[in-house]
Amino acid sequence: MAEAYRVFGSYLRFKEIVSDTLGSLYRAGEFSSTGVLRTVWLRVFDRAEIPADDIIRDFERTQKISGAVKSSSVASGVEGVVAEGVPGIACDYVPSQPLSVIFDRAAAERFPIPVDNALLILEKVSLALSATLTVEIDGSRVVHGFVHPCLIFVTNDGEGIVTGF
Repeated sequence: MAEAYRVFGSYLRFKEIVSDTLGSLYRAGEFSSTGVLRTVWLRVFDRAEIPADDIIRDFERTQKISGAVKSSSVASGVEGVVAEGVPGIACDYVPSQPLSVIFDRAAAERFPIPVDNALLILEKVSLALSATLTVEIDGSRVVHGFVHPCLIFVTNDGEGIVTGF
């Protein structure tokens, strides 16, 4: 039985990938009257314990950071969106999966992440965090402040992409 697609702001949610401690993550499409503009990862912060007002307040800064940081290890095309008071962040889709899903799978299968893969992911996350240190927004250096496995994507090639700045 087919499910109806649901809308969140200007985004059409294609598929829920995971529901976790931060909310829900969807593969989605940004659309307009002419059709789908781009495919995105859409993180919806729909948990009661998530401070929605703080996230919404920081949308402008988040978008400035996305425009200023040039690194393949940092999510691109970042845009904040609010639907019915619930905040969400969209970023360009890259074939990948959240690091939290990889951790959960490794624990469930009782099969550890190979050391060389873990080091590659850690290296890419470190590169993303250090790339932002060279950028100043509103007179201060950019610091992530909340590195979390739900906000890191691991590509099919083992690269790490950090979101949530």
